Amino acid sequence: MFGQGNRKRAGARWCARIMALVMVIGMLGPLPAAGAVTLTGDGTYSGGTGTESDPYVISNNEDLETLSAQIGAGTDHTGIFFRLDADGLDRTEPIGTGGKLFNGTFDGNGKTITLNIAGTSSCKALFAGTGSKSIIKNLGVTGLVSGTDYVAGIAGKNAGEIRCCYNAANITGNNPFGDDKAGGIVGENTGVVQDCYNTGVVIGSGNYVGGIAGQNNKTIEFCYNLGNVKSNRSYVGGIVGKSSNGAINNCVSIGSLVAGSSSNSRISYDGYGSGTREGNRARIDMKVGKNGNEIKADGGTPTNGNGEDVSVDNTILISSVFKGWDTSVWLIPNGNLSIGGVLPTLTANSQSPVPTLTQEYLSSNANLSKLIVSNGEPQPSFNKNTIDYDLLVPYVVESIAVTPTTEHTMATVSVNGEEVNSGTPSKAIALKTSQTTVISVAVTAEDGNTKKTYTITVSKEAPAYSLTVENGTITEGGGTTGTYAEGATVDITADTPDDGKEFVKWTSEPAVVFADATASATTFTMPAEHVEIKAVFEPIPVTGVTLDRSEATLYTNAEPRTITLSATVVPDGAFDRSVTWVSNTPAVAEVEDHYHRHHSGRRAYRNLCRHRKRADP
Repeated sequence: MFGQGNRKRAGARWCARIMALVMVIGMLGPLPAAGAVTLTGDGTYSGGTGTESDPYVISNNEDLETLSAQIGAGTDHTGIFFRLDADGLDRTEPIGTGGKLFNGTFDGNGKTITLNIAGTSSCKALFAGTGSKSIIKNLGVTGLVSGTDYVAGIAGKNAGEIRCCYNAANITGNNPFGDDKAGGIVGENTGVVQDCYNTGVVIGSGNYVGGIAGQNNKTIEFCYNLGNVKSNRSYVGGIVGKSSNGAINNCVSIGSLVAGSSSNSRISYDGYGSGTREGNRARIDMKVGKNGNEIKADGGTPTNGNGEDVSVDNTILISSVFKGWDTSVWLIPNGNLSIGGVLPTLTANSQSPVPTLTQEYLSSNANLSKLIVSNGEPQPSFNKNTIDYDLLVPYVVESIAVTPTTEHTMATVSVNGEEVNSGTPSKAIALKTSQTTVISVAVTAEDGNTKKTYTITVSKEAPAYSLTVENGTITEGGGTTGTYAEGATVDITADTPDDGKEFVKWTSEPAVVFADATASATTFTMPAEHVEIKAVFEPIPVTGVTLDRSEATLYTNAEPRTITLSATVVPDGAFDRSVTWVSNTPAVAEVEDHYHRHHSGRRAYRNLCRHRKRADP
């Protein structure tokens, strides 16, 4: 029923497991290395020696970073083998650069890497670029990737071989005045892409955007695309945006939509120098055309840009649609091709959940799935059905950024009228000092008509001013420093005075209004400026001294000849409690010690006199 291309593959398929050959090699023992392997740059891996029989083991993000650093340092890893041994690794930057390529063999080993790669530069993908000696196989990627041009899931530029890989990441190219070269698997292909598929949405703003590759100059075969493909400019295709003298054979395009300004095709643009096409198929209900005016494409053939028509109405066996595909590489489901039905996956690299056939043209979904603000969390908590939010930020915050994420990958979003990429921060938004700042986040659905605006009203907290307390504490918390808004009532308590001193008053710089400046525990009102408060202590003065007797009789030739007097200093806590004893008539009586400072109690004791002989006692 369908046109079937010849499958021209040299030798055994990379993804097939040929057990007999493995057994023979095992009996022969290890094969000698073809040549010495030399690495430059620092870094080690989790295991292995880098040979085909003992590849370097990639088991964590640090291993991926080591690989990237070595490529960046000039080591392309020609003849070096790597094996991914862990799921759940992630990358926020490509491995290598567009000018420094990977030329080794990377076996994904059926594992998946999550990508969150964004930027305003070229060659954004898991591998920025792969050289002519490279092999990438048995690998899956998911997540988000965006960049200007050469944007994809597996490789921005590919000159080697990519086999048995899939992409589930959403891809966004942003080169509105040039060529995006954005694709699900590769941005630009000058090598071989075989037995791969894409389920992610591919969006561009420039030329050359495709489900598998943005531009193809060599070979793409036995691949299928499920994701919708859309760009604001030309050369947009279900498999390849534009194929320049390259081959596209035995591929299946089963996304719902291919949309661009012109030169749009279910398989690839069918223009000058478009190369060869054989055995390609595409769903008959796919809408193709200019953005907003897409229609079902005219019937195609296996050898033209639209591919042979495939019905999705549950009347054609899936095995017929994917006829001729290697079942040692692909798990081809039983049953007919229908909306909601499962699609083929790779035997060495299965995707979970299994991809299913969808029918989604121009979505009317204008919801956000996330709304993040750089300072604080808007209230109430985010819900896609709630459009109005309030945010209170500290007074010192001068600007914030908003990161909106659309629920539908083909929707667009703007912040205060300036478009931003979904999931990326807006530019800094200045906040008004004494007024609220209103931020609008407008979402436009893929259909271009359905719109929804979320609003964040940002208010600033009252400004806070610093307070320092000397010789005292802030009652709440017991500290000596704090920050308070203008008009706040602050409780303060003076420290316990040193011996002989007493609290006198509170002073401040600048002047503040105390509830009672002479009370050791009081309050004051915080002004709109920084304040220093001080508790003032002064010595307790002596108010009087009393003796334990007012008169005494002494004798020169009889007892008592001496007496001891006791002086009491008032008040008890006076700062200086020393007593000086003086006789105003030394000829009659003299003091044994004129000065005495007592150290305990409040009395001073001293022998008052040694008497001279009196004429008449």
